[in-house]
Amino acid sequence: LAPTLAYDAAVMGDGSIPAERFAAITAATVVLTGAASPDWFRAADKAAADAIPGASYRELPGQTHDVAPDALAAAVREFVSTHAAYARQP
Repeated sequence: LAPTLAYDAAVMGDGSIPAERFAAITAATVVLTGAASPDWFRAADKAAADAIPGASYRELPGQTHDVAPDALAAAVREFVSTHAAYARQP
């Protein structure tokens, strides 16, 4: 991953959440994070969820940023099934 770090840093700017851009999101949104991820990572994810109108925030128990596919699939399946009516709107 080292060769991409300079590009990652350039894209991230000062690292702040672009709250004004996130505030324009109208789609049903869940921000998922690993409960075993570092505090700063979970705080950034929480800030993103807080900036998106109506977004929910969920920590996946026992997971880090490198989340297990089955844990991610279960969380996404739950979110999609909860918002199925929303997804069918024109």
